[in-house]
Amino acid sequence: MVASLSLGLQPQTFVDTLVRHILQTCPELRTTFLAEMGKMIHASAVRVEFSMLTVPDEARLFLDSSIFLPARLHRISALLANPARYATAVKRLEVTDAGLPPPHSRGDEMLGLVKVDSDDDDSDSDGILQRERVALMPTPAQLLTDILAGCSNLESFVWGSTNMPPDGICEALSASCPRLSEFKLWPEPLLLTEATPPVASGPSPKSRSLAPKWEGPSLPLLAGLPLTRLHIARLSLQGSRALIHLFTQLGEESLLEEVGLDFVWLDDKLCQKLVEAGRKLRRINIGTCGTKLTDVGLVAIFEGCDSLEEFGLVEAQGRLTRKLWSKVENIPPQLHKFKIAMSEAGPHHSWTADHLVSLSTFQMQQFTHLSIIRLLPPLRVSATDHSLEYDPHIEEVANMVSISRDIVGAIRNAKGLKVLECDWWAWKPDDLKPLLEKCTQLEYMKIAFDAPFSKLLTLTAAFTPLIHLLKLSVCIPRHHSRGQIPIISASDPESTILHPLTPAASPVRHRATLQSAATDFAAQVFCADESQLDEGPDPSFPLMRDVKRFVKKCHRLVELEWYGRHARGTWLVTRSITTSKINTNVTVEYVPPVASAEARARAKLEKAVQEAALFGRSLAYNVSRQGSEWTGAKCEQLKSEREMDKESKEDAMGPERPGRGKRSGTMTSERKSSSSVSPVIPYTPISPSASIDPFLELGNQDHSPPVAPTRPLSKCPPSYPSTRNTVPGNTRTRSATMPGTDQSASGSGRSKGGNQGGNNTLRGRGGKGSSSNTTGGRKRNVNGTGGPSRPGNGNATGHASGQTNGTGSSRTGGQGPAPAGAQASRGGRQRSASTRAGL
Repeated sequence: MVASLSLGLQPQTFVDTLVRHILQTCPELRTTFLAEMGKMIHASAVRVEFSMLTVPDEARLFLDSSIFLPARLHRISALLANPARYATAVKRLEVTDAGLPPPHSRGDEMLGLVKVDSDDDDSDSDGILQRERVALMPTPAQLLTDILAGCSNLESFVWGSTNMPPDGICEALSASCPRLSEFKLWPEPLLLTEATPPVASGPSPKSRSLAPKWEGPSLPLLAGLPLTRLHIARLSLQGSRALIHLFTQLGEESLLEEVGLDFVWLDDKLCQKLVEAGRKLRRINIGTCGTKLTDVGLVAIFEGCDSLEEFGLVEAQGRLTRKLWSKVENIPPQLHKFKIAMSEAGPHHSWTADHLVSLSTFQMQQFTHLSIIRLLPPLRVSATDHSLEYDPHIEEVANMVSISRDIVGAIRNAKGLKVLECDWWAWKPDDLKPLLEKCTQLEYMKIAFDAPFSKLLTLTAAFTPLIHLLKLSVCIPRHHSRGQIPIISASDPESTILHPLTPAASPVRHRATLQSAATDFAAQVFCADESQLDEGPDPSFPLMRDVKRFVKKCHRLVELEWYGRHARGTWLVTRSITTSKINTNVTVEYVPPVASAEARARAKLEKAVQEAALFGRSLAYNVSRQGSEWTGAKCEQLKSEREMDKESKEDAMGPERPGRGKRSGTMTSERKSSSSVSPVIPYTPISPSASIDPFLELGNQDHSPPVAPTRPLSKCPPSYPSTRNTVPGNTRTRSATMPGTDQSASGSGRSKGGNQGGNNTLRGRGGKGSSSNTTGGRKRNVNGTGGPSRPGNGNATGHASGQTNGTGSSRTGGQGPAPAGAQASRGGRQRSASTRAGL
């Protein structure tokens, strides 16, 4: 009672923080805090436990027959059983992948697995074993609607499941969650094992165009919510149109402050609509693997979003030119964070990195954070020693080259830089020194250093002016990183010993001794070859005394990191607390390269999928969701609005002018969803190089090139002879025969039979005669000798069927004498007697 009274005098935030720390330390006290500690503790425990709700996207985990449910599912069960008590406490809801259980688990019905027949067969000594694909059964749409129905205080909705959400999820959010301020559709990337079944080693990460896509027909309904953060990825063509409709409805009254977009069909029109709804935008991140985005869209964002503070271009293909950044004349006055990131593994088009050339003309004076970085591929578990390693494949576009002096000069102009990340190019020591002289406010620096690591430690004089530098990260190219690359452990850092060190010596590679409790596959870290145990010191590894000498000159440096494919680890600096300015006592601790918790978790999932494949099971994505189709009054209303908008646009365009035909390569009919390859747009999504063609083999999709629609010849517009580059007496003639058309005498040596003009037989070029050639369904006039004449200066020709006689040609109705052996045409519809005789 005394404790309860004392807590009752404290603010609610203090009580919630205290309860949160207790439950994190002792999770078994959840039931006690919820049921046996009084109203105040119960209310605090509800706010802590149900403030963020995680829903695994697996239907059978919610069945009553399921056992061994994790604690997070008990929260969902409690919420569904008593929504009035628990649902109002939910502030953030996340839908995630359920994952793949190990193959020796107890029953597929308990694990939420369904077997899908596969066409692949594996043979062994006992016979033929039918392989099975294990498909995760997505949560039904009605169950998700029931969960959202009571979450009236929901502020953030995040969809991270690989399978796409129901089409009507936005209607449920708009009806039940009036306070929603964040909508994020950002599914997890496909596993490497599932994305590349035919290839053991290849480009990674895989093309985003292969992942399932969402049509999002209910997206416009989010316009009625107070959205401030919107992140959407993997939209289909119809989904991009729905997003344009959403931006149109938001208009200038939009509250959006942060937007992230990453899908194939991102184009200039969508960027312009984003600008119209982005008067308050402060953060924008754009990515696309399609080819629709051009300079026009990006320039519109810079010139239209006056409140922009952060801009990111992450893994963007598009059709960006070499002059992109020179076209940006007006930079938002508050823009201080700028980021460009591209992966090493691709796949990329050959022009993907061309726009970086124009950064030398970009205005960077106001930037405080500048990032031009390369993204490493996801770590994977090695098949030999169960450690983590990078895919060795690097796209030609991403090959590291030296940074140009023009770009160095542009970066030097940003004297207020606090964070510089620039490892897309390699920095030589001579390039680095001028930069450090100007940018003295740096707090974090990350570069690719084109020299041995020991050379960096000799640049103490150059780094001394950086009195605010806290962390320095460098990656060293392979030709400067001799020696064996250290093993990156896939287990927790505490369970593995990689490099036993002495204070003054370089690390030596030894076999790691593991505890008996470390039974996880990823914890078995050994050298791949016994001959590597006594290799001796690493020649690229610096001496500890050199590291200490360097960090003493950088007075505030606390971390020195060697990262990347050839990483050697991190040196942590501890300085003694003293008021003396001359005290330079420092303690340096070396930490071997260790993967992050997210990378380790994903690598373990990759390994689990590989082990499941040995038992004939593998994941199957894009499984149909029960109740996914959207129906109802709101659905019909949006459809009718789209039809009305389409008709109004067609009326605004007006009727076609007579005599003007449509281009044969353009199709105006509605296109299907981009979940299948569109036959209309041949260059979107991108067509990777031949080395990654197996990644495009998805189901029964047809990747044949599109065929332009044909039209009858009567619909073609009239054609007149070209008068360009014609020289009298040496006119070039062409002959082409199409089905259903006839070919008259021609002055070309390729014509056979009937090559008579007047009384002369024509062979070769320059002869006198007449020709009526058809190219693409149109007949053209070609003169035997002499250039084209004006009306009234030669013989008459037809409007659509050309007739050339003698030495000249004229428009219809021309008057003039005709040479011997030819007849004057009437309206361009009569052939000469000599021509008919030849035919």
